[in-house]
Amino acid sequence: MRLPVLVLRLSKRNPSEVSGAGSSDEYKQASAALQASVEELKLSTEQEDISRVRAEMKKLYDGLNVEFLDLKAHVWGIHVHALTKKNATSDFSKFKFIGRRA
Repeated sequence: MRLPVLVLRLSKRNPSEVSGAGSSDEYKQASAALQASVEELKLSTEQEDISRVRAEMKKLYDGLNVEFLDLKAHVWGIHVHALTKKNATSDFSKFKFIGRRA
């Protein structure tokens, strides 16, 4: 962000002490412009801070989302394994034993 370049000739004295009618007005205008630049700089800095925090929060959220999906896949794998095991034992129970029992 570029701030306006101000070339100011400000007296070290109080503006009321500056001679000439235009000098006091120039001082006030320069002070107002300088104050506006300071406010613009504050706003710019706050926006940069917000952008940085937003990016950091997005990274955290994305990481949590990936961990959640990994956990969901793990639970799904356990569920499928349990169903496969249950079906495997169920299938064999349907058959009658043929042959000799000890």
